[in-house]
Amino acid sequence: MDKRIFSQRSRRNLERVHPDLVRCVQLALGYSEVDFTVVEGARTLEKQREYVSKGASRTMKSYHLIQPDGYAHAVDLYPWVDGSVRVNAPFATFRKIADGMKRAARELGIRITWGGDWKTFVDAPHYQIEVG
Repeated sequence: MDKRIFSQRSRRNLERVHPDLVRCVQLALGYSEVDFTVVEGARTLEKQREYVSKGASRTMKSYHLIQPDGYAHAVDLYPWVDGSVRVNAPFATFRKIADGMKRAARELGIRITWGGDWKTFVDAPHYQIEVG
């Protein structure tokens, strides 16, 4: 297993994210074939409105918003290559991150959904958990 660690920015972006999802992301960092960074976790209502108006999101019921349990239930993960975030990385690169996330989720017994598996509005950086 790789000895990668998250940057201060990634750790800050995991604040207010459900602890189960945080554990999954942390474990997946060592399992993923590619290094990745946490670009977004909890999101404000204003930011969500902005994303919907730009077409970057289709719902005001985003799992990135703080849920009734006090946590966001989603994160966006992007590849980290040669010292920078690769927003437009090939889908196959995002799939390698997903493989690590799915392996970590299985080991931890956490149910996650990867936006790359969606049939409409494919969102390769997006992961969310189902709580309850």
